[in-house]
Amino acid sequence: MTYVATQPGRVRSAQGVEVIASKPFEIANTPDIVMVPGGMGTRQLVDDPRFLDSLVNWSAGAELITSVCTGSAVLAAAGLLDGYRATSNKKAFTWASEHGEDVTWIPQAR
Repeated sequence: MTYVATQPGRVRSAQGVEVIASKPFEIANTPDIVMVPGGMGTRQLVDDPRFLDSLVNWSAGAELITSVCTGSAVLAAAGLLDGYRATSNKKAFTWASEHGEDVTWIPQAR
């Protein structure tokens, strides 16, 4: 498993857990699986064109692109959920479902 970010370095969750992104998108290997986590950081990422473009380019060859919680809003903002059904954390569903051009947002799904 490789943690990838716009710039390598420590990434800290709101709960204090840290991971180290060891590679930037530009030099990271093409992934088999992409998993975009949710959390408060997604609020900034949905409006970050550099990050979204990097995510789209890097994940283009992935077999599976997934998310947890509000990570679905990031995928939608990047256009990666267009034509798909999606859901998100129920407390953030209204916010998450504002993203994406052609996403069928399902509030009851898991």
